[in-house]
Amino acid sequence: MKQAKQWLKTRAKGSERYGIVASSGAKRLRADGIDIKSKITPEHWFLNLDTDVRSSYYLEEVATEFDIQGLEIDYTCVAWDINFYFDQEWKYQAFKGNT
Repeated sequence: MKQAKQWLKTRAKGSERYGIVASSGAKRLRADGIDIKSKITPEHWFLNLDTDVRSSYYLEEVATEFDIQGLEIDYTCVAWDINFYFDQEWKYQAFKGNT
């Protein structure tokens, strides 16, 4: 994750916005610092400056596809869990229960 965050910071120029977006089904990424159950406040995430810990620039709060629906971001680290994976082709499955 550290490498992905550094990549985002070095690519963005000027006022280009960057942040982390995770699949709403990515429930097992907490160990990697990605907690989708911790809800963002979209206006802070999209509008606040890079000095605000609530902004996308700070790379601490993670948005889901539903949080950012219809909004744009210039550079994104996209994270997903076992709900979306590659096995000779991209596959999707619902994450249910305790497995």
